[in-house]
Amino acid sequence: MIELIIAPHPDDEAIGCGGVIAQNADAGDRIVVLFLTSGECGVPGATHDAAAHLREQEATAAAEILGISDLKFLRFPDGQVEAFGAPAADALADVLCAESPDIIRVPHPHDGHADHHAAWPVLQHAIRIADIGRPQFLAYEIWTPMAAPDYAEDITAVMDRKLEAIGCYQSQLAQLPYDHGISGLNSYRGAFLAGSRYAEAIAHLWPSD
Repeated sequence: MIELIIAPHPDDEAIGCGGVIAQNADAGDRIVVLFLTSGECGVPGATHDAAAHLREQEATAAAEILGISDLKFLRFPDGQVEAFGAPAADALADVLCAESPDIIRVPHPHDGHADHHAAWPVLQHAIRIADIGRPQFLAYEIWTPMAAPDYAEDITAVMDRKLEAIGCYQSQLAQLPYDHGISGLNSYRGAFLAGSRYAEAIAHLWPSD
């Protein structure tokens, strides 16, 4: 099984589906994470080049913990995914053709962050370009919880690894301790959807023709 995770910025993959990534990697799946941007606007006081380099290093460290097979950095401008939607879709289509994923995970379309919201339209554009059949499209939540997820995956056994991977992103945690927030959200999803201690919410997506 090949899974492609679309992450607008380094850390979105760990926050939104780090538990599922770890579990599926342990089961033998090939997990590829594609970052639309390098999050270069997210490190106050650093130049964009320095910030991008730092955040890509953090992503590499987190990938080692989660068992991710490969990282791809498209390096489109942070905060401008929608504006660069067409070239981003072209670049993503190349990855889709090379990997032929069985599952593609992407931030859910109603996330309040503009780059997160733009990821699904970029992916829909890319799959119109790439001839890859019909993989399963699954949404994950980052900053804005989903109003009506379809189900939640129990990640209790790997929650410590998820938090360890999030901990690699010290450039971000120094500004906002969202590791505590995501622990609360995953605890809520576990209690109300999965009957477990921790879970990640998931929703099915269907691309428009």
